[in-house]
Amino acid sequence: MTLLNGTDLVSEDVNPHQEIEDLLFKTVELLDWEFEEQELNKAINKLKNGKSPGIDITINEFYKAMSKSARLIVLEILNVIWRTQVCPKEWRIGVIIPIYKAGEEADTNNYRGITLLNTLYKIMTTMMAARIQDWAEQEGIITENQAGFRKGYGTRDNLFTLNALINGRTRKRGGGLFACFIDFKAAFDKISRGCLKSYGRWGYVGECLLC
Repeated sequence: MTLLNGTDLVSEDVNPHQEIEDLLFKTVELLDWEFEEQELNKAINKLKNGKSPGIDITINEFYKAMSKSARLIVLEILNVIWRTQVCPKEWRIGVIIPIYKAGEEADTNNYRGITLLNTLYKIMTTMMAARIQDWAEQEGIITENQAGFRKGYGTRDNLFTLNALINGRTRKRGGGLFACFIDFKAAFDKISRGCLKSYGRWGYVGECLLC
């Protein structure tokens, strides 16, 4: 397979699966360090005001108003959970609120579920996501073609590229362009948890990824 610029995407000398496995194994320690104060502060600052809490009934503003000493206590609690790998059972409970989108109201597919979660759980997972994101960017795991859900990128970048390709190809005599748009339905729900656990047993991922 070759891109428009002539880049070969498939080579007999390249084993992408082995490269990814080697990379994950090499960087386990980086992902598994205990969380630091700076990471906690960034996660708390990302919390939005005026949001409904989960079953803990603790609003985001409570953590945002905490003193430094109080935040250090929170950090120690989260790191104890991180070290022991014992997740509080309350973290596994979410209150799902169905939000109507459009179409027939009696059709459950026309509703989007909003899950209200424990605030400490959200802080922990925010730190985990930021750590994985930074690591993936540093190691060049994410392709430059992906613009969504990345710092400093936007889907408008891909729209600009697509528009340039359309204009460039269709203006040529006999020219044309094929575009394939794929919408993965419930993609997150369909991730194989068994596969992820297998990678963990083989030592290819750290706890930050396995969780």
